[in-house]
Amino acid sequence: MLSPDASSNFSGTIPAQTSESVIQFFIQGTDNRGAKSTYPAAGLNARALISVGPTVRSPGKQTFRIIMTPAEAGLLHDFVNLMSDDPLGCTIVHNEQEVFYDARIRLHGSMFSRNSSSSTGFTIKFPADHLFRGSRSSVVVRRSGMVESFLKHLLNKAGGVPGNYDDIVYLVSHRSDNRGIARLNLALYDDTYVDSQFERNNDGTIFKFEGIRIYQATDNGTPEGKKLPHPVDFAWTYDLSNLGDDPEQYRWSIMIGSQRARDDYPRIVNMGKAFSLSGATLQTAIASAVDVEEWARLFALQNLFGIADIYGVDNPHNVAFYVRPNDGRVVALQNDWGFAFNLGTSASIYGRQNVFKMLNLPVYRRVYQGQLLDLLDAVGDGAYVTR
Repeated sequence: MLSPDASSNFSGTIPAQTSESVIQFFIQGTDNRGAKSTYPAAGLNARALISVGPTVRSPGKQTFRIIMTPAEAGLLHDFVNLMSDDPLGCTIVHNEQEVFYDARIRLHGSMFSRNSSSSTGFTIKFPADHLFRGSRSSVVVRRSGMVESFLKHLLNKAGGVPGNYDDIVYLVSHRSDNRGIARLNLALYDDTYVDSQFERNNDGTIFKFEGIRIYQATDNGTPEGKKLPHPVDFAWTYDLSNLGDDPEQYRWSIMIGSQRARDDYPRIVNMGKAFSLSGATLQTAIASAVDVEEWARLFALQNLFGIADIYGVDNPHNVAFYVRPNDGRVVALQNDWGFAFNLGTSASIYGRQNVFKMLNLPVYRRVYQGQLLDLLDAVGDGAYVTR
């Protein structure tokens, strides 16, 4: 129980603690009439946390500190919960100055990136009354795939396709083996991104193509058991194609990411139907379904960067879409370029799947090759890339 000093300030002393200790606290005040109030509002159920060290010095780089209770940190990384998106409580300290109490955290990525607790990424959601940098309700921080931040610079220099940048921070996570230089994804494909990037922004919709994963084991070995995240396989032959008129057939693999209440799938259905055509009928239908020139530029960039684990190369996922409201055509968006420079230098400039059936049509092959030639000049500058 504390009483105010002469300046009406309250203060207390926390006894010395061992390094890496985590202290949970809340403050409760009682007025003269006995009414009580707590901060954070959830009191004991909130996650206002203090970490005792470690001291971090990373000149020229921001720090991003994640503090969790040991019990919830263990729960976050438990194999059974590996694919859970249920957030747990945490405190975030940015640049060792700004503190975000009672934030929420979950693992980020697929079962392959979440499986390594020493390098997995995290999705952080901030309290509604205390947004990150005053505008971001959530961010992603991860130490893996740092090359993607470099490639985003090249994408922005190339122009002609929507892009964004990452920030670089020094991550001090709740795990001592997951600390070091990391990338902070600020511009996620959400309503804020759409509002800043596209005209008539409130009329367009973002989607993400995730493909289909096939779980191969359960916790008790029976079909009724809980599915385990490993081992897992993929529907390798899955493609952007005609799945019929029912939007439900597209929803699981092409997930809506903005304007969810509108549930606008007709243009996605139209795109799938167009990609199932061939020859002259494909050429005619696809021109009104997607922005072919923009697709050609994005997929040319991906091939020049030798990116694997993306649609058009092997695994049918890791591309996003924006349905443009002025003409209803679909724009392709960069997504997850963490496996850059993984293709051999003799790999074909043409990939596979229906996107390259489109780009192999004679009229569009010229467009695609023209984009490759332009990009060699735009981002193939050795002096710029070296810097």
